[in-house]
Amino acid sequence: VLVLSELFTNAILHSDSGKPGGLVIVQITRWLLGVRIAVTDQGSHNLPVIRNPGACSDLAESGNGLYLAAQLAGCLDWHNDASGRTIAAMLGKLPPEHHPPPPGTRPGESSRLPQPA
Repeated sequence: VLVLSELFTNAILHSDSGKPGGLVIVQITRWLLGVRIAVTDQGSHNLPVIRNPGACSDLAESGNGLYLAAQLAGCLDWHNDASGRTIAAMLGKLPPEHHPPPPGTRPGESSRLPQPA
């Protein structure tokens, strides 16, 4: 809930979605051991910035939301497309499609170890 709140608030505060008539889309996908929270806004000219609050001497009351979300999520990423910007957080154990298969299980690969010459 905290990660969703941070991502949604950022969409309203830092993108065109915060303007009158703005739109934010939230998508939550759950699998057995985790969840993906994706928030799509209407874009911004500024890129998202993950600020480390320990890097500056003054403790700001704002500007640390993406840092917090990144610390709680196993993976935090974003991309821009025609609909705007989507930022997604993956929490829990990542689903199989986000883990590379072990050697020898991909088509065309041998599962045998090389033999010494």
